[in-house]
Amino acid sequence: MFSRIEKILFKLEDLFKYPIVMEYHCKTFISKWAYDNKIIYDELKYLENKFSNIRLLIVLTTFNRPDSCFRVIKSIYNSIIYKNMKLEDVVILVLNDKSQSDYQTVKSHCQEIFGEQLIWLDSKQHHGKKYFWCVHQMAFLIAREIMPSMYLYFQDDIDFSEDLLLKLDQLWMLTEQDKKRRVIYLFSEKNDDYDVNGRWINFRSEIHPSGLLRITQWFDLQAFYCDIKFLEFLQFWVKPVPEKRWEMDSTISSGVGRQFTCRSFNKANIYQCSPSLITHGFEKRAMNPEARALRAFDNR
Repeated sequence: MFSRIEKILFKLEDLFKYPIVMEYHCKTFISKWAYDNKIIYDELKYLENKFSNIRLLIVLTTFNRPDSCFRVIKSIYNSIIYKNMKLEDVVILVLNDKSQSDYQTVKSHCQEIFGEQLIWLDSKQHHGKKYFWCVHQMAFLIAREIMPSMYLYFQDDIDFSEDLLLKLDQLWMLTEQDKKRRVIYLFSEKNDDYDVNGRWINFRSEIHPSGLLRITQWFDLQAFYCDIKFLEFLQFWVKPVPEKRWEMDSTISSGVGRQFTCRSFNKANIYQCSPSLITHGFEKRAMNPEARALRAFDNR
């Protein structure tokens, strides 16, 4: 996936806590993706001119699930229409990790639905769990050029109702007095009670006065909603996850949700929807089947 020099630079990033590769050689990430079947070599600067005053960037990552991908895309469209948003206020970014599945029909349908507001990127190499951080880094690079007011992330194995965007706006307004509020995690399930003292961090969750949210200070990656200030806080940087992470235990996760949580702790407030705004657990496990066998994250 990466050259020897790039791997050395990633180690230096960890040492100096600075995004060296992202800032000075972001082609490391960009060139691994194709737009309209052409490998991207430029610096994405055209996006800044193409999209301005974007209210919402919706990111969907997909792997080997074209039908599920299209189902989520249709749900996104229905939610935009239900909320009476203008399509030109929204950009849809689909990051399709390389697989054996044919996405061409799905891509064509998405282009018909969203037209110029769709950015569909196909990876030239499979990223999988070990390089999932790179997929999120690509999304952050695009967000840095577009600079949307809000950022909404989905994986392709979820479902939600058409009023999702409307409910998200309402929940965001409910927490507007919290100046440190940066993220709302859309997923919850009964097993979250085991994480009452925090996942990856030590924090006992607190119920919001509305009863619709709880402040948890952690979130995972099924679906989350944040403002641009959160991405700025992260410097639009996803720290490289070392491959040695899986040497002792191949079942542990990608490390991305853990990283975002730990970097945010004591600096930003993170809320979780309760009840959940999304349904998860009905799709066949793709990225981490061993871990999902132990905990399914199934809230159907």
